[in-house]
Amino acid sequence: MFKNDSRHRGKNDDSRVGIGIRVPFGLQYFINNNIEVFGEVVPGISLIPSTEFDVDAGIGARYYF
Repeated sequence: MFKNDSRHRGKNDDSRVGIGIRVPFGLQYFINNNIEVFGEVVPGISLIPSTEFDVDAGIGARYYF
């Protein structure tokens, strides 16, 4: 069990359970039959333990062989 000090409080505390909603939006493009590039934006809202808005994003590529 962690001590109740400032190192273990706040937004990055992974020891708590939360409930929220996330809605991913993305695009993908096939350059050819073997290469795909993609991007996504994921807005979300945490409801429990506190109400907070957050946006995640990602880009990447895949090579199929």
